[in-house]
Amino acid sequence: DNTILRRSYERQGIPCPWRYYNDRDVRTIVELGKAIDFDARTAIPFEGERHNALDDARYQAKYVSVIWQKLIPNQADF
Repeated sequence: DNTILRRSYERQGIPCPWRYYNDRDVRTIVELGKAIDFDARTAIPFEGERHNALDDARYQAKYVSVIWQKLIPNQADF
């Protein structure tokens, strides 16, 4: 987990060797979606209040799920 590693570096007085925007989590699957020409953030409307932690998490879960479904074909298609 990058957060644990980052804190470990900080406790040792060592600069973290990566920048926060290089942490890969939701960003990883979003980039994979873009690689297949699908930008979920623009294709899927946001519901709720922006910057509300629960609404943001629901939105992320929704678009991660849609990207995953586009990346992994349905077994019934084989």
